[in-house]
Amino acid sequence: MKLVYVLPKYDVEAGEHVYHKYQLLSELGKRFSLAIVVEKCKGFPAFQNAQETFCVRQQAFFPRFLETLGQFFSLRARGYKTFFVHYSFFGAIAARLARNKVFYWNCGLPHLYFKHFGQKGWLKSKLNDDWPLRLSLMFSDYLVTGTPRMKRYYHEHFNVPLKKILIVPNQIDLKRFKAKKSKNKVPTVLFVHRISERKGAHHLVPIAKKVLKKVKAKFIIAGDGPYLPKLQALIRQQGLSRSITVLGNVPNKQIPKLYADADVFLMPSDEEGFPNVLLEAMATGTPFVTSDVGGVRDIISRSAQDFVVQKGDVSAFAEKLAQLLTSSKLRTKLGKQGLQHVKRYDVKKVVQIFVKALKH
Repeated sequence: MKLVYVLPKYDVEAGEHVYHKYQLLSELGKRFSLAIVVEKCKGFPAFQNAQETFCVRQQAFFPRFLETLGQFFSLRARGYKTFFVHYSFFGAIAARLARNKVFYWNCGLPHLYFKHFGQKGWLKSKLNDDWPLRLSLMFSDYLVTGTPRMKRYYHEHFNVPLKKILIVPNQIDLKRFKAKKSKNKVPTVLFVHRISERKGAHHLVPIAKKVLKKVKAKFIIAGDGPYLPKLQALIRQQGLSRSITVLGNVPNKQIPKLYADADVFLMPSDEEGFPNVLLEAMATGTPFVTSDVGGVRDIISRSAQDFVVQKGDVSAFAEKLAQLLTSSKLRTKLGKQGLQHVKRYDVKKVVQIFVKALKH
């Protein structure tokens, strides 16, 4: 079978979750005649087992769309008629216009950030986010998302028929991550994510302040994003520079050591679908405290459910973090359970689910 996988970005130095897709694509190349189309390339992609790889050169709206559409027609002429599109509105719409079968991946809570008529910037929101997403969902043969909760979400908020929604979880290459028992004299809390309010970056300083009143700890923050300057300013203003270290962008290929060296992972996101950071935490045996958003409860172990709190509840986050930071026995227990649970998301197992989904 011939398959085209449309990827929004290629950058081996990227800190985002897209890095996990590179290993997935290598595995898919063993099972399909695989062509990869990348919308934005930093350096030329080198994917093992791919038959063909293309980078979209144009970045202006209409030239970019026309180049993408032309490439898709060319691929169809060479026998590629099944397209799997990762998030890209351009990709989903162009793949349908080129008369291909389209599997469209989306996993998040986008409606939370759509602006309505009368709000500042509402038209831009409609043109850039709301309407393109709805068109992508309408044009695709199947929506692919990560968990049962997310399947219900797209059915309820976007009226996607349940029979048109397939579940394929995110994956992780467990060979990249190794469990390591932390030997920190002062327990460490790790945050790895985009530094934006959407990912809860504005909760970090309030949570840290409450935790530090209860227990001695250090916070390590890795990532880049629009909220970073304000976060750094808040840390200085609150006199927390000795307790909170901001690393800035760390390439995903380098983050396993950060997790292995941490005692607890923190994910205070206001919006998620299937957060790869929780897979990364589990893969290193790092217990976590997370907000109850998207499909979080679907992807974690039973014991970890006790450390899922309502989004934005700073006090609850601080309480749960303090509970973990003061009990190495509890951290070890949860870490071992996470290591066992995350095996179901190993890339080789998820590829089998992916292949089965494409048979629809």
